Amino acid sequence: NVPSGGGRKNPRAEFIAIDTSNILFICGGAFHGLESIVATRLRNSTRFAQFKHEDDFWRELKRRNETLLEHAVVSDFVRFGFIPELLGRLPVNVALKPLTVDQLVEVLQKPKNALMRQYESLFSLNNAQLKVSDNALRWIATQAARSESGARGLRRITESLFLSAMYDVPSKASPQRPVQVRVDAPAETELEFEDIGASVHIETVQSNSSLFDTHSINRL
Repeated sequence: NVPSGGGRKNPRAEFIAIDTSNILFICGGAFHGLESIVATRLRNSTRFAQFKHEDDFWRELKRRNETLLEHAVVSDFVRFGFIPELLGRLPVNVALKPLTVDQLVEVLQKPKNALMRQYESLFSLNNAQLKVSDNALRWIATQAARSESGARGLRRITESLFLSAMYDVPSKASPQRPVQVRVDAPAETELEFEDIGASVHIETVQSNSSLFDTHSINRL
């Protein structure tokens, strides 16, 4: 039973009965500290008993391509602070792995409201066309992967990258003088160097589609 008006339950309020037999409940989150609980249990188990040193334990996990959360069991969640009554209603535990760079690139482009499509729409309001190279997309995705912020980190990186262009384009573009915002980055083989970033250029487009008056406005 759930209250008809939402909010906290009131014994005197009306309740609506809901049949949950065909409803899939998914509870998720990042449980900081759970990994240390799992690690302590695993290191004391017979499966990893031969790895006395902590470094050997972590190397073995890496060799097996496993994460600690994949080994989490109900007792770990209880020690973390969950009540058994809740865990009894969540029979399946699944550990998610971080998104890869290729997957983050897809997040930037493919969803209906993808970030790149949002910026294309925003720039088009000011008579500007956005062109982002494949290298730049991979650079953005690589920065998000390095920060371990996942898909949420893409917004922060793109905001920093496009901030100057968002302010400069309105003063440079007009219906008679459209511009192109071009974003580029070094080849993927060079992305391992921290000091190499992506650059943003504003280029005026002539009627014959040739480019002139190139203006570099940002580099991250």
